[in-house]
Amino acid sequence: MPETNTTLEMQKCVFALKLPRKPTIGDEIIVKGVLCDDAQRFSVNFCFPDPAQIVYHFGMHLDGRGHSGDTPNFTLIFRFGFDEIKAFLDHTQQQPQFELEHRYPIEQIHYVELWDDIARVEEITLRYANPSD
Repeated sequence: MPETNTTLEMQKCVFALKLPRKPTIGDEIIVKGVLCDDAQRFSVNFCFPDPAQIVYHFGMHLDGRGHSGDTPNFTLIFRFGFDEIKAFLDHTQQQPQFELEHRYPIEQIHYVELWDDIARVEEITLRYANPSD
């Protein structure tokens, strides 16, 4: 079940990326990776300039079932909207798995962090919307 609070006891940051520019409305961040064998949880965090300051937390607990399905691969798409960040699993031709309303300006996000039971990050794609003229 997705979580959206920052009170979780996260174990370790396995990957951190400083974004090359500030996110804006319409941007997407796509994360592809492989979960560890017997994965219990993982999370993607969006952080302000101090990477320890998590301001948006998207966590997945796998309820002791390990990874779902036959493959430990995952793809998460984060879409920055006017009022919220939407998170999709695998593709965007469906309702988002979860949404977080903006609590802070998304333009202040500088880092993406991946935590816990992620064995390998295969790809991070940054899709930036064209600025309005």
